Amino acid sequence: MKDVIYLTAIFTFICTVSVFLSFVTPINYWSFVFLLTISWYVLETIKKYILNR
Repeated sequence: MKDVIYLTAIFTFICTVSVFLSFVTPINYWSFVFLLTISWYVLETIKKYILNR
């Protein structure tokens, strides 16, 4: 259950930031969602890799 809440919070944060950035810059909203999700996933993977060494 904690993971679901965590993922929902991350997704909400990504969407909020994407809405803000799409207003500030001419780049599309969905490209921001995509980029932020990819970067978050990469950070999570790196974090798991470092913690499990």
